Amino acid sequence: MCGILFYLTSDNFLLKKDDFLKNLNNLDKRGPDFYDSITFNKNNLNYYFGHTRLSIIDVSSNGHQPMNINKNNILIYNGEIYNHLEIRKKIKEEFSADFLGNSDTETLYHALQNYSIHKVLNMISGMFGFCYYDSLKNEIYIARDRAGEKPIYLYFGENILGISSDIVTFKKINSNYLQLNHNAINEYTQYGYIPNPYTIYKNCFKLPPGSYLKIKLNKFKFNSLQNFNNINNIENLEFVKWWNVDDNIKKISTSFRQTKNNLKKILFNTVEDQLMSDVPIGAFLSSGIDSSLIVSIMSKLRSNINTFTIGFDNKSYDESYLARKISKNLKTNHYEKIMTPLDIKNIIPDLNNAYSEPFADSSQLPSLLISKFARENVKVVLTGDGGDELFGGYNRYLFAKKFWFYYKILPKNLKNFFYKLILYSPKIFLISLSKYLKISDNSNMDLRFRFTKVVEKLKNIYDEKSYYLSMTQEWHNDNILISDYQTNNKSKFFDKSNNYEFIEKMMLSDFERYLTDDILCKVDRATMNYGLESRAPFLNEKLINYAFSTPIKYKFKKNEGKFILRQILEEFLPKDFVSPIKRGFAVPLENWLENELSDYSNEMLSDQIFKKHDLFNLKKIKKLRKEYKYGYKNHIHKLWILIQFNSWYINNEI
Repeated sequence: MCGILFYLTSDNFLLKKDDFLKNLNNLDKRGPDFYDSITFNKNNLNYYFGHTRLSIIDVSSNGHQPMNINKNNILIYNGEIYNHLEIRKKIKEEFSADFLGNSDTETLYHALQNYSIHKVLNMISGMFGFCYYDSLKNEIYIARDRAGEKPIYLYFGENILGISSDIVTFKKINSNYLQLNHNAINEYTQYGYIPNPYTIYKNCFKLPPGSYLKIKLNKFKFNSLQNFNNINNIENLEFVKWWNVDDNIKKISTSFRQTKNNLKKILFNTVEDQLMSDVPIGAFLSSGIDSSLIVSIMSKLRSNINTFTIGFDNKSYDESYLARKISKNLKTNHYEKIMTPLDIKNIIPDLNNAYSEPFADSSQLPSLLISKFARENVKVVLTGDGGDELFGGYNRYLFAKKFWFYYKILPKNLKNFFYKLILYSPKIFLISLSKYLKISDNSNMDLRFRFTKVVEKLKNIYDEKSYYLSMTQEWHNDNILISDYQTNNKSKFFDKSNNYEFIEKMMLSDFERYLTDDILCKVDRATMNYGLESRAPFLNEKLINYAFSTPIKYKFKKNEGKFILRQILEEFLPKDFVSPIKRGFAVPLENWLENELSDYSNEMLSDQIFKKHDLFNLKKIKKLRKEYKYGYKNHIHKLWILIQFNSWYINNEI
């Protein structure tokens, strides 16, 4: 992994090389092993290419960037191309190309030099974000991988265009150019993250996954772009969506046994490809299906696999003992760390270093700690990310499969009766209901407190789309921003006519949005904060295509999701190791905010900070805190969203 930075400026915006290098230095955590830059002026335009390297494949100087082998083309690239040796062989055969080293960067460089951008992107298998300059064509290409594993940020200014692995490098150009994007803040309060293509700043965007930007430099004119939807209206700028998940879905008609065997073969090939490394490698291991399956396959392909687990001193949340059992069975070199109160306090300052935009997935805390912990022993880890979206791992899918048909035909008065039944029933009924729904009881939170939140979500449901939004949003109609901003609730899978089942619509929507902007963002920023590379075998394009082509009936059975994965995993682990309950990376957030992080949370929720930015309705926030304090409503995640916004704000005042 690495950090990339590119500025294109007019002669009216000359940036000193020392200032450029200072900005590049902000990416050193992503690439602590080496950095370099190339700067020049051509046709009244200033070019700044910078790169910070985390050496994984061919750690010699032959893999250094910016790569400028033939003096005509320049490449800065972040990621891994797992099939680069296959592509290299093809290039040698067709063009008799000479290679200086063994890095995938050099393979990508020669591929871009000899093939069209479309052919290269469809040829390479991996995770990537790159910027490629072709001086002969006088064009620049900026591209991002299919699932969005690697970030690409764009900045459009009056005299500058910026490309970077981290938005912080735009803030350091000239803070006067950056203004808060209030629509993005509204999106953030809804979801706890800012969905692509928008960012916390105006004029700054995330390049969507599976897309590229082509810049024609002849007579190029800078444009201070405000709305990403208008990007193709800019002269000499072309935005192309080169890959869409639904374009590759071809329904499978094979038997369950054959489908399972085919899937297992793809998984083995994918994991083997992703074990490619010239440095120590390991894996994150929880007690879940996805990481357990990845580690099981790794242990069949290699010996002495290193695995890493985070546990909690709160036994209601701790699953480290289950990961320990799995590790022992698979004979891995297991490293385990229990997250102590001191760890929690010490990791808080790293939040704003790792996440340069507001971000409020509370599992970011253990993600940071396990990344820091794993980096002491390895430089690369494999993860189980993507398995939930591809094979139906989230509880919202199961609930829809079980109850949606009945809920949508239930008369309103009966729904209201059902809500009251939940809210006012004896505790024994709620315990039985939670067991029936297979809700993991890893919380000390009062059951009535938890089911109050369930009822609130149910009241916002009237069709498939509203069900999905209710399950994925924290706020609904009670906007807490002072000004009225619209939330982007678009999803092509709900808004257009198609033949997908309801659950498929949710899974595809999660893949395109939640996976990219929450899960992958969380893991990338956490691991790269400590110079650790994470790889996600489930996000191999062949596996993605096959997973979404697999019939729903093979994924859901006996009121369980990921059925086909469970069946494969049972070939490696005892059946009782394969948990039927979806736990997720749950953390004892409520306990932390009331104890270890009480001073931090009180400071971040102080009137002083809210008045400083004057963005939120303070009256509504005080009501929110009161309802939570006295146990009326479960607002813990809403409060964490506010805490993380204020924490980001005071560290990034503009």
